[in-house]
Amino acid sequence: MIKGIFEVASGMMPRITKQDVIANNMANTNTVGYKRDRVFLDKIVEEQAKLIHTDYDWQDPMINSAFIDHSQAILDKTDNSLDIALDGEGFFVIETGRGTRYTRNGEMHVDANGILKDARGNTYLSDAGPVILQNAEPSIDSEGNIFDGGEQVGRLRVVQFENPQALSKDDGVCFIAPEDVEPLPASGFSIRQGFLERSNVSILDQMVDMIATFRDFESGQKAITIQDEAIGQSINRVGRTY
Repeated sequence: MIKGIFEVASGMMPRITKQDVIANNMANTNTVGYKRDRVFLDKIVEEQAKLIHTDYDWQDPMINSAFIDHSQAILDKTDNSLDIALDGEGFFVIETGRGTRYTRNGEMHVDANGILKDARGNTYLSDAGPVILQNAEPSIDSEGNIFDGGEQVGRLRVVQFENPQALSKDDGVCFIAPEDVEPLPASGFSIRQGFLERSNVSILDQMVDMIATFRDFESGQKAITIQDEAIGQSINRVGRTY
């Protein structure tokens, strides 16, 4: 019976992680360029389980892997010349204080030095480095060419990855690539000026997942309670004199 309690508890613990993931997705429903996280849960076979570290000796390992859903989100029309969205695969390249990062967030502004920045002060990069503008209303075509006063001043750098799942999140809407993964020039995309790509989180889907996960967790709690009561009754019977 005690083993049964351990097995039920092992199934409950990953669902705590899943609830955290769902809650974070819901908190970013309105975050521009946000890509939702998803979690797969499943019990794995005994031989594989021996190779996986667990927090407790009794814990029965489960596949508890989070992955990023890079699917395209809705493009909202803003009519702001500094708002751009990628229609298709790819990422904008930005320079941060921690190094190069990749993002789908195209909510830009021009700083006091005429440099294109995001809301966190990171610099959007062109094929030749930072973009410096003379005015705050550039024209950007579908290929990312930037025109300032009718003169081309750069081309936004847009890249893609052979396996986007190799990327990990950094600072919400930014992604970082492993050192051994090189970005490739993007193709098949179109840049839409005056649009923003919203989050690909469906609040309704997340609420359904949250309720289902909570019910699974609640079922585990009830199962543990039942087994605990059964163990208590067995102990009482053993000590009883007939």
